[in-house]
Amino acid sequence: LENNYGNLPSLIDQGPAAETIVSTDGVLRPDHLARLFRHEATALHVINFFNRQSAVQLGEELIKEAQRGGGSRNWKVSTSRGLESSDV
Repeated sequence: LENNYGNLPSLIDQGPAAETIVSTDGVLRPDHLARLFRHEATALHVINFFNRQSAVQLGEELIKEAQRGGGSRNWKVSTSRGLESSDV
């Protein structure tokens, strides 16, 4: 990526904008979302937002689907060269 686009460190948030908001009570709060969407934070981690056992089951199903070749594919992202596969 650095070879193709250069100066990637300049794109990484610094200071307060680099904060990960952590909610430990499992509640997704409107003010946290507002800060995230205003780019005042980089991430929002809501601990226990999704039932742990359900998350494990969902993860196992997604792994099985990927192993079967479940038709999943990379997202396309818009670049100056048109749509390209992402590595996400």
